[in-house]
Amino acid sequence: MEPFALPVGTNGHALRAHIAPLQALVRARVLITGATLVPLQDAFDTVAGAHPERWIYDGIHPTAAGQWLIAQRWLETVVGITLPAATPMP
Repeated sequence: MEPFALPVGTNGHALRAHIAPLQALVRARVLITGATLVPLQDAFDTVAGAHPERWIYDGIHPTAAGQWLIAQRWLETVVGITLPAATPMP
């Protein structure tokens, strides 16, 4: 699964910058190994809205809602099951 981060608190943007090279590394390894990539950053970016802390409480660790989003994306990508889409936060 792809590493992810959202700008929450004072370290949010620094975490995002730290995660970017790790995301690139994971994507490169997926290409080399032929593994299945479960993309997560775009899923969190889509739903975060003005309240990213509802999905990731400290910038990197998901809340219960964030865990549900990860499970939803995993089911879609790996198993092909589509659940109702998460609703972006206003």
